[in-house]
Amino acid sequence: MARLVSPHIQHEVPQPHADLRQQRVQALLETFFRHTRKLLQDGSNRNRVRKAARSCLEDRGIPLDELKRLPIGLLIDREEMAQTLAEAGYRPEEIEASKLIADDRLAGRLIGPIHDSHGQILSFWARHPEDQPPKYLYKGRWQEAAGAFGLDVALPALKQRGGALVLVGDVLDAVLLVHQGVAAVAAIGGSAREMTSVRWQRLAEEGIREVTLALCGERRSSDEILAALEAAFSAGSSPRVFVAISDHLQHVGSVSHWHRAHGADAFRELLEYRVHAYHYKALALLDEHRPDGPWTGAARFAALDAAHAFYDSQARAERINDLDRFFVPPILKELGLDWNAAPPAEEPDWQDMPEDEQDDTEERAETFSPALPVEELPDEEILQENESLEDLPLDVQEECDETVDCRLLAEHLSDHSDYLGRFREPFLGLSQQTLPALDKLTCGLRGLVQLAGPAGAAKTALALQFGADVVRNDSRTCFLLVSANLSRQEAISRLKCRLARLSAKQLLRACSSGKRRLSKAQRESLESAEQELADWSRRVMILDPVEAAGRSLARIRQWWDHLKAETGCRRGVVVIENPENRTEHVQPRRAALLDAFRDVLAEDAVIDVSHTEPAPFSAVAMLPCDRFPNWRLSRLSEPAEAVLLLRRWTAAELSGLAIGDDLPEFVPHAEEQRWRAKLAEHGWIFHKLEIHDLRRPGLAAELDLTFLYRIWGFRQGLPKCRSLLWPRPVCSRFHENQNQPDPAEASVEKKQATAAAHEIRQEPNETEPVLPKRLGQPVPGECTFHCCGPLDCFCFD
Repeated sequence: MARLVSPHIQHEVPQPHADLRQQRVQALLETFFRHTRKLLQDGSNRNRVRKAARSCLEDRGIPLDELKRLPIGLLIDREEMAQTLAEAGYRPEEIEASKLIADDRLAGRLIGPIHDSHGQILSFWARHPEDQPPKYLYKGRWQEAAGAFGLDVALPALKQRGGALVLVGDVLDAVLLVHQGVAAVAAIGGSAREMTSVRWQRLAEEGIREVTLALCGERRSSDEILAALEAAFSAGSSPRVFVAISDHLQHVGSVSHWHRAHGADAFRELLEYRVHAYHYKALALLDEHRPDGPWTGAARFAALDAAHAFYDSQARAERINDLDRFFVPPILKELGLDWNAAPPAEEPDWQDMPEDEQDDTEERAETFSPALPVEELPDEEILQENESLEDLPLDVQEECDETVDCRLLAEHLSDHSDYLGRFREPFLGLSQQTLPALDKLTCGLRGLVQLAGPAGAAKTALALQFGADVVRNDSRTCFLLVSANLSRQEAISRLKCRLARLSAKQLLRACSSGKRRLSKAQRESLESAEQELADWSRRVMILDPVEAAGRSLARIRQWWDHLKAETGCRRGVVVIENPENRTEHVQPRRAALLDAFRDVLAEDAVIDVSHTEPAPFSAVAMLPCDRFPNWRLSRLSEPAEAVLLLRRWTAAELSGLAIGDDLPEFVPHAEEQRWRAKLAEHGWIFHKLEIHDLRRPGLAAELDLTFLYRIWGFRQGLPKCRSLLWPRPVCSRFHENQNQPDPAEASVEKKQATAAAHEIRQEPNETEPVLPKRLGQPVPGECTFHCCGPLDCFCFD
């Protein structure tokens, strides 16, 4: 706010009182805005300026009685405002330094504040009620400091509900949308060209992960949208940007008017019809290179070269997945080319070339190119007369490719038994045994496995567990970890914690005090873990971020071949976590992995760990479930390709576990935090592992996992002692009126329903003990399932 005060005012105030000066400036701005609101709300319509301002808002659906709910004011007369501020105790030099009423064009305009993300006033906007140019006036440069208008309201809404920030162009549009119930909305405050890279980076610094650009009317030109997207592409960090492409926005004057006319549901559907910024860029790139007629070869390869150049400029670890998903497919589909396609060699035009240059070209061709015999093929009539390949002349018959096995099927039957002998193990792939349901479904880890999920979903911990468990269970396997975030020493710490079932704090304490502060059982467990790790670590190689940075997939393949040769292992697991390599970024990531490891995918498992948001086709189960269709993911004849999506449980899924079949329509945020805090006391985080098959759309299977984050290990299923989440909250349906005539009876039934919601009901049987009917944490000795401590429970389903 220092820019709101003139330089001579700054030097008059001593530096130790800078905070007081800042508070003084803020108080002046708030007093100014408070008086403008009073001028708009109070008084009659006899004043022409007030009447025009109110008519402007009434045309946008804001009646007079709702003006008090809007952060909008009105400036009628500048001299009157100066007198009001003077009466409020502000000196004339302070009013002049603030420049609140310095512009003579402010009279008669609607006034509104522009806050930063912390609620402090940065500037003001002033709009002409009759849209006369200039439509908007702003006090100073606020754009780069705030990022966008309205973040003080949008950020809390995004943190509470999630989703994408809706970015509109008009400031008044954003104010009216907030009034209509769309809280997660902000405004550019001008054309889309004004969204500079600094502003996009500011949005990312505020924690905004996704933005939907919803422009309408004259602001919806493709040139302006591309200018905004190019600024986002060039920013050091920016949210994921989507563009709303519905034609409804083209023919409407304001987004708030469309929302008021069609309702909230239609507005949500309007915003869902959107494309990613990379998809929009791909379409614009194709339009730029598309010829007037059909595509020519030169135009295709020119567009492909431009696509390669843009891909290289954006090839960063956090953007590779979006590039492969949204930018590359429309390019290849339109051009009909492979990503690595090269233009054919151009032949010299002999007619336009001078005779002396033709002679030189012919001499160079004779010098460097061997003379090839020219064979004349039979014409179409001769081919029709020949009845078989043997009847053709010898110079016409094609030479048989020695790499192709041209034997008949009967000659291969004797080799089939030997082929099946390769798959005599319990699983076709590599068994990790810690998650037996996953082994059962996929027939073991084999082929290309894409492990994806949002940030903080413990993907690296699960991939490290997969590789470690494979080499632990099979002495004929090896493991290579190429990590972009996990150091080698941190990986060793995680392995020790999981093998010894000790937390990181206990492991650090054991190293600092020589294991004296551990119990006897913990010391024995740690010694056993260190001995076991020393045994199979001879078949493990870990490349930390320093060593893996800038390495190509071809180089990683060389390391893998070297590891197998050194250890003598025939099979193994490769885990690659976001390798930084610009040359490999030229082609989509999946195709690059297949090219580098295609000949070993039949026996080895290559796990690609990448960051992505949950897929839109991913089904979300409200209750814990393990669903297994009667089919398997792997085949004998081809390497399996599986996609594993790892995510944390949602609030609705936690409520389904706590309340049972009676799911509430709304889960209070406080209840969700209480449940997660209760789980955190025991070191638990509930996860869902969704399994997809690329050959079949939709969800193939779903597993419930419990992440013991203190020891960096996953367990299949959930703890059976689910009284940890109790007492259960009262469902909102229990409070509904059951249409009973007697209110007293209804109250009794509500109490009975509430009491039932706080009990655990389970029918006893001979094979499974009864859950204890108690609240809170089970105490060792009272639980019929276990007698364990607070760190590791634990009996799992």
